[in-house]
Amino acid sequence: MKKKLKILVVDDEEQIRWMLKIGLEGSGWDVVHVGDGLAALKEVEASKFDLIILDIMMPGISGWDTLGRLRKLPHHKKTPVLMLSAKSTLGDVEQSLDLGANDYITKPFDLPTLHAKVDKLLGPSANP
Repeated sequence: MKKKLKILVVDDEEQIRWMLKIGLEGSGWDVVHVGDGLAALKEVEASKFDLIILDIMMPGISGWDTLGRLRKLPHHKKTPVLMLSAKSTLGDVEQSLDLGANDYITKPFDLPTLHAKVDKLLGPSANP
């Protein structure tokens, strides 16, 4: 039996977290979700994830700060990160990519586009 890939969703909006959890688990992925960057850092210390979906604007530390800290952790230096944010300027996208994000999607988003980006980032093992 093929191992389910594990995705961490980090967003301060509960509705977004649940929509992503339901939408991604419905496609066969295992999803853990948290509401801020500090909780995300605790999760990644405790477990390995195959993909992280990360909001930028959150309480406590921003998604950009969270991403910077993630990239310093040996077991998450190369974990694909998809930024998901209402911030939509070219500068926001460039800053995210410069900090180590692999891709970017803006809110509001649609699930088919999100699934396509997740599939691309997870590669051949994307579909359980």
